[in-house]
Amino acid sequence: MSGLANALMIVCGGLVSLIVAYEAPPSEQYPIEQTLRSAAKRPLVLLMADGEPFARREGCVAEAVTLEQVPRHLIDALLAMEDRRFYSHVGIDPKGLLRAAKRNFKAGAIREGGSTITQQLAKNSYLSNERTLGRKLEEALLATWLEVRLTKEQILERYLSSMYFGEGCFGVRAAARHFFNKPVGELKVSESALLVALLRSPTRLTRNFDEARQRARLVLRAMVREGHLDEARIAAMAPAEFDDQRGIELGSEYAD
Repeated sequence: MSGLANALMIVCGGLVSLIVAYEAPPSEQYPIEQTLRSAAKRPLVLLMADGEPFARREGCVAEAVTLEQVPRHLIDALLAMEDRRFYSHVGIDPKGLLRAAKRNFKAGAIREGGSTITQQLAKNSYLSNERTLGRKLEEALLATWLEVRLTKEQILERYLSSMYFGEGCFGVRAAARHFFNKPVGELKVSESALLVALLRSPTRLTRNFDEARQRARLVLRAMVREGHLDEARIAAMAPAEFDDQRGIELGSEYAD
């Protein structure tokens, strides 16, 4: 491991020690129940081309899920794509941050954030979307705080129950019903991959399902890389498996 990665590990350890010692941040300011915001009614406003609203309905929400209600392949897809060291980090992944920094430097722009699932949960539960150093530091502190307050399983459950999947849908239970008209427990591997794909940019990807399918293919490849799927399984997926018009269309080009 590089010197920078070691330094990041020390910083992460320091944050955890600080939180354990001082129980910061205060629970009154950051109520733990707020990590399950999907239970709240969120209105969806539909706009005309000129930006004027023409319809309003309650958001697409459902009850929280437990890990027992979620297919294992959905969890595998999520961790393979979003946070493959989820069970070994303490809210912040130094290796992920270093990798993101290198890729952003090569690209000359911010292309990757290096945020863990815990950081994403912290941001969506408590913080704004502004990209400032102060906000990222607060996100890191909250992520390590959540790791102390919650188990890994609870973090995953709250993440899956509250994240935005597009078209007004919060939480994987509501998303499964909205996009595939089925309970979350009946999702196929391809459908799980598509839902995980939407997390990167739900508003854009639900407006362009060709791009969403392309990203879903990346999710499946990540599952192969992490040992959750094999190439033969992907190659055997027939187009008929994706009977929803929004489903992923996989063909023989996948058997590479």
